[in-house]
Amino acid sequence: MMKITITGSSGYLGREIIRFLEKNKFIVNSIKRKKDNSYFWDPENKKINNEIIDNSDVIINLNGAKIIQPFRRKKLSKIISSRIKPTRLLFETIKKSNSPPKLIISASATGFYGNRPNEIIDEKSPKGRG
Repeated sequence: MMKITITGSSGYLGREIIRFLEKNKFIVNSIKRKKDNSYFWDPENKKINNEIIDNSDVIINLNGAKIIQPFRRKKLSKIISSRIKPTRLLFETIKKSNSPPKLIISASATGFYGNRPNEIIDEKSPKGRG
């Protein structure tokens, strides 16, 4: 059975991917920042359990701060940092792994489209207000 590990599992996309994978009988683990979790990590302090990487066939990296507030310089810095530091830690750990995953999927978005529930939105859509 394929073991898939996901960062950013508490976000909308992460939750939906987990639901799909579990429904299709994959073994799914979430890397979280909560210390009570066996798959704990702390990207700010470069802490990650190497077994997480060694025991994964696939890693899906979706981490990052939410983008639901108006952009301010400080918030923008947090958004960028919340994507770069964790991704860098993941890839540094993977490079050192004796048993690296077969596949890594890394996705990040800093685009914003506004609240437009009656439209289909994609990357070509104009930005929202704000």
